[in-house]
Amino acid sequence: MNERKINIFYLIATLDIGGAERQLVELVKRIDKKKFNPVVCCLTRGGPLEKELKDAKIKYFILGKKFKFDFSVIFNLIPILKQENIQILHTWMFTSNAFGRVAGIIAKIPIIIAEEQCVDIWKNKFHLFIDKTLSYFTDKIICVSEGVKNFYYQRAYIPLDKMITIYNGIKIYDNVNIDTGKKKEEFGIIANDKVITTVGRLAPQKGIEYLLYAVPILLESLPKTKFLIVGEGAERNKLENLARKLNISKNVIFTGLRNDIKEILAVTDVFVLPSLFEGFPNVIMEAMLAGKPVVATEIPGIDELAVNGKTGFLVPPKDVNSLASAIIALLKNPKEGKKMGIKGRQRIEKYFSINETVRETEELYKVLIKSKVYKN
Repeated sequence: MNERKINIFYLIATLDIGGAERQLVELVKRIDKKKFNPVVCCLTRGGPLEKELKDAKIKYFILGKKFKFDFSVIFNLIPILKQENIQILHTWMFTSNAFGRVAGIIAKIPIIIAEEQCVDIWKNKFHLFIDKTLSYFTDKIICVSEGVKNFYYQRAYIPLDKMITIYNGIKIYDNVNIDTGKKKEEFGIIANDKVITTVGRLAPQKGIEYLLYAVPILLESLPKTKFLIVGEGAERNKLENLARKLNISKNVIFTGLRNDIKEILAVTDVFVLPSLFEGFPNVIMEAMLAGKPVVATEIPGIDELAVNGKTGFLVPPKDVNSLASAIIALLKNPKEGKKMGIKGRQRIEKYFSINETVRETEELYKVLIKSKVYKN
């Protein structure tokens, strides 16, 4: 195979702090620069993760998509793809997958890859029709879990051999040594209080309202418990109002966006993710790597990451009583919770390193390059 560098164009909506955005940035930072030349493009805007691309000296574009059906970005994208002499177009999530693949087809990009990061139950027949139609022009669709792959097979009727599962990964680091008392004090939490943490966008998908409904149940038996709701989003006012209505505001702390997640996890006793649908959530990987037991919903994607009864507990979505019971069980048996946290970290170290994600993605690129770019 010719050893000249392969130009890869990564297209995503924004560089906001999110699971998919983080995965893309970690991938392009680590990809073998001797073999691949990564270029990143945002359809709509940049975001906080831009700095990491700048620091890594990775070239990127921002197209400034103005509204939902702003098809002008397709025609802005086509000349950039040609100008950068792109061999592989790798698009991420629905909007970028749709706009990007159309541009890639018109620009005659040799290899087109789409990435699906979630079990997108919000998609209607129109969205799934687009996914199905564009799959005919796609060389491979990367799914971040078997749950995501099965969703697109069952709902969009995309053949299984068109898709490949490459799990999301996380950078493995040693446990963080911090002054936990000081960090608790920062949130007004007393040293001996138990801490329950959830991290994510404040959006209906994350099911945070069900955690709030579980709080009064939990406080009946464990009144010295605080809940950290880490993140920002359109649902914040609604959730804060619900906390007031349930008379739990003294125990529930809405932190907003934070850049000290490792430190927050260090003071956490149990991590909770009550999502209604996911793909392969980074925040659970972060919590498990931090050695924390996890209580989450038993839904596709999560059930491939956390193991019920070994790394924590999985409960049915929207089941407030089961959610409360699982958290209480861990808080009342901290030794067992610690064992589960250790097993969770071991599982992440063994199966879900970001280096493995990068290796598998590079292997896919090489297979497709050999079969298409240098076929003759």
